[in-house]
Amino acid sequence: MKRVNQARALIEFKFENAKQAEAARLALLPEKSAQTGEMCGLDVRRKKNVLCLEIEASDTAALRAAINSSVRWIMVIEDMMKLGRE
Repeated sequence: MKRVNQARALIEFKFENAKQAEAARLALLPEKSAQTGEMCGLDVRRKKNVLCLEIEASDTAALRAAINSSVRWIMVIEDMMKLGRE
């Protein structure tokens, strides 16, 4: 992400294992492409069983929207993982 922004957040989500964190990272890749633009950018990385989201935005309103969207995606991904275990 190379842009001058006013707002930035780093959010980490801890999963039970690295396989789940990688599955979540792969599921978020299309969202990363959709977030790329003038208003905000999203970078998704994995460190073992931790998924790291770095969000940069032009202002706090755009940052909040990107955070809300990303957290909702993570919640859906976690729900799907739970369904797969049942």
